Amino acid sequence: MPSADPERLQERLRERLRERLRERIDALETRLTFQEDTIGQLNDALIAQQARIDLLEAEMRQLIDEFRGGVSEAQINAADELPPHY
Repeated sequence: MPSADPERLQERLRERLRERLRERIDALETRLTFQEDTIGQLNDALIAQQARIDLLEAEMRQLIDEFRGGVSEAQINAADELPPHY
């Protein structure tokens, strides 16, 4: 039985190593794509939440100003009442 050619064996090992590296790179690129997508979705959610927080803070400031300005209970109740034609 002839012995294996060392150069041929080395080439086969190098090819197997290249294939494994290609597979690892593909897996990493796939993970990166999903992570970039997730980051984009989280960024969109964060922007929407900040807009909602800004709106709530503005409403709260308005309520505080009304409270400090002495808006009477009658004025508040009158704003909540339906017009007579309802």
